Amino acid sequence: ADILAVQAKGLDGQVLLRHMVGFGGLGVFGEVPRFTETRAIKLYKGVLGTLFGDLGPFFVGLALAMVQWRLKRLAGRVPPMALTLDGEEVPPETWGAVLALNGDLGRDFPLGRGLSLGSGTFRVILLRYKGVHHLPGLLKACKRGHLLDDPERYGAVVRTVRSLTVRPADSRPYAVNVDGLRMTARGELSVSVSGRVRLVAGQAALA
Repeated sequence: ADILAVQAKGLDGQVLLRHMVGFGGLGVFGEVPRFTETRAIKLYKGVLGTLFGDLGPFFVGLALAMVQWRLKRLAGRVPPMALTLDGEEVPPETWGAVLALNGDLGRDFPLGRGLSLGSGTFRVILLRYKGVHHLPGLLKACKRGHLLDDPERYGAVVRTVRSLTVRPADSRPYAVNVDGLRMTARGELSVSVSGRVRLVAGQAALA
């Protein structure tokens, strides 16, 4: 599988460099680890898993992250962000979420559908914020993978790239999700393919 490098400056101005193999993001997805990786949620992850399945803790964290992100937006703390996707410039806009997926992570997370983990590229999905009324349909489309079939219908942009650069309109800090761990960044952020790692194959793959 490819390794993606995520680089930005931290609150103290020092360069932060993190690596991931699965997926990451910012906007709403950047806020998810605030709720899924706290000590409190670790105590009741088993309960959420029993009630809502394996992804129960994630979806509860996602719901709380959406509330957190909307409160920040209402308070004027969510700046527009310009992006560069392999040289393609995307004008500044208030993005509800920016996702970077390294490849196909299985049926429980179908937004990486059809993309090999070792392709040398990754998938970027940009989700425009179109109001609260738009969220239920958007979440359903993401969960079922329908967003990939008709991105424009859901206010999304989908690209397969080798590099992504994010440039916020101001210097206030923002949360980044790196394989489920929270990173606080300030200013420009870049994501790029930086190497490869060997994965353990299942017995079926070896047969």
